[in-house]
Amino acid sequence: ARGERLLVERALANLLDNALRHARNRVWVRVEEGALAVEDDGPGLPLPLEALAQPFRQGGTNRGSAGLGLYTAGRVAEAHGGRLLTCQSSLGGACLRLELPSAREL
Repeated sequence: ARGERLLVERALANLLDNALRHARNRVWVRVEEGALAVEDDGPGLPLPLEALAQPFRQGGTNRGSAGLGLYTAGRVAEAHGGRLLTCQSSLGGACLRLELPSAREL
């Protein structure tokens, strides 16, 4: 259980890291039962999520990442019966929603 919790924490950290890396000024986190959304006021996603969630893919700019953050977050979500989705950002930038239906068990 501890290992699973660490994987979920890593997925959340990856989403926050991406938002902080690309935000101009603001990052918001919305928490709901079984889901967490991270949004920013940056330029938005340069490619579809399916392309960005591939290993070593960096959306056009190298801002100090290995290109594994969204890939890892997506795999962790799938391993827990969830998924990683884009959502509408009220800040005008990117918004990623991590759905983890089994998160209560962690």
